[in-house]
Amino acid sequence: MAESRAVVITGASRGLGFASAVRLYRDGWRVVAAMRTPDCGMPLLQKATGAGIDDDRLIGVQLDLIDAASIAAAAKTIEEAVGAPYALVHNAGISAAGMVEETDLQLWQNMFDTHLLGPVALTKALLPGMRAAGQGRIVLVSSAGGVRGQPSIAPYSDAKGALQGVTYHKSSSRWHFSPAHQPYLDESASIAVRTSTKSLRQLSVTRPRTAFK
Repeated sequence: MAESRAVVITGASRGLGFASAVRLYRDGWRVVAAMRTPDCGMPLLQKATGAGIDDDRLIGVQLDLIDAASIAAAAKTIEEAVGAPYALVHNAGISAAGMVEETDLQLWQNMFDTHLLGPVALTKALLPGMRAAGQGRIVLVSSAGGVRGQPSIAPYSDAKGALQGVTYHKSSSRWHFSPAHQPYLDESASIAVRTSTKSLRQLSVTRPRTAFK
C-alpha cells in the first residue's frame, strides 16, 4: 500500500484478534489494537511485531464492550489517533457454557453487550467518519454456533446469531454487503480467518445513497 490504511481490531490482545493485528501490521497497515487491558496486551503485540513503544502504526486503545463510557472514550481516541479508520474488525468475544435454565441473566447481558450491543455502539460512533471518507470495511467475526446453535452454549449461540442477523439488516438498508467468501479487507491483506468454527461477514461502507439522505 502506498499509504498505510488504518484498521481497528477489537479483542486484539489474544487469539484471532492478536494474529490479525500482527499480520496486518506486517502487511503495512496502521493497526489500532483495542482491548480491555492494553497495559498487559500491548507489550506482547509489540514483541510479536517488532514495533517500538512510540510506533504510530501500532496503537493500543482501552475498550470494554460492556461499558458504554469505555466505548465512547475509545471511539474518541481512535478518531483523534487515525481519523476515520478504513476498516473496523469486530472480533472481541467471550464464551461460557451452560444450559438456559442454569445461566443467570447477567451472563446473558454480558454476552449480548460484548457480541452485539457493544459492536453496534462502536460502529455507530465510527461510521459517520467512515461514510464521510466514502470508503471502508466493517468485518464481523461470528461463529458456527451462531448459525446452527450448539448444546450447552445458549447465551453464546444466541448472541452470535444476533450478530449474524445484523449483517443482513444492514445490507438491506444503507450498507452494502459482501459475502464471507470475499477477500478480508482487500486482496493485499488476505488472512486465513475462516475456520471450521468461525463465520466471517464483511460489510462495505460507502457514502449514503440519495434515497436515504
